[in-house]
Amino acid sequence: MKIFDLLNEILEELDRSTKQRFGARRTIDTEFIIDILQQIRQALPDEIVEAQKIIESRQRLMLQAHERADDIVTEAEEQVRDSVETHRVTKLAREKSEQLLQEARREAFEIRVAANDYAIEVLDDVSGYLSEYRAIIKENKTNFVNRMHRESEDL
Repeated sequence: MKIFDLLNEILEELDRSTKQRFGARRTIDTEFIIDILQQIRQALPDEIVEAQKIIESRQRLMLQAHERADDIVTEAEEQVRDSVETHRVTKLAREKSEQLLQEARREAFEIRVAANDYAIEVLDDVSGYLSEYRAIIKENKTNFVNRMHRESEDL
């Protein structure tokens, strides 16, 4: 947008301006700033017209989207009525889904039981390994202490 470019030019001019020794005042090219402000004033109506066109376009799109949503809802309602009319098919599907759900629950239970059994076996194995390692460590510690005693007696 042209206005933003012009505003950026003003900011750049302010950055380029020299700062006075005392205080926060700066020396700027006022003619340059006035020229840019006049350009902004001229560009502003164009920008407003463009923004209005964008808003109107958005409103048209929203209206179309609402109409499409209404069509979808109407179509869905018709499908629901058709489904209600075919109650027998719905009832059979519900019974089949109940049966599948019960089978799935039974299989899930069996899987959980098998997983728990496997976890117990693994933990038992780990416990056995740890016991063996503990015995090995204890034996190595005893050997190390005995060797230290023998070496200190030899001295």
